[in-house]
Amino acid sequence: MDQVSIIGIVVALIGVLKGKDVWDYFKSRNELKASGNNKVITIYEDQINELKKRIELLEQRIEMLIEKLQSKITKSRGKKE
Repeated sequence: MDQVSIIGIVVALIGVLKGKDVWDYFKSRNELKASGNNKVITIYEDQINELKKRIELLEQRIEMLIEKLQSKITKSRGKKE
């Protein structure tokens, strides 16, 4: 083999190995992005669940206040309880 073909083979090998490293780098980067997106989704799901609970609590309070207001309105002024 002459020197030019050996240099060509070495350059090709380096290119293949570097290409594999680059491929692994991009693959790991995509995996990190995917896991990051899952974390964001989990955070939003938690916030949504907390807000649903808060809405239910507020609706219960509204119902309680409506009942109190109705009892005050319908209560006669002459009666004392």
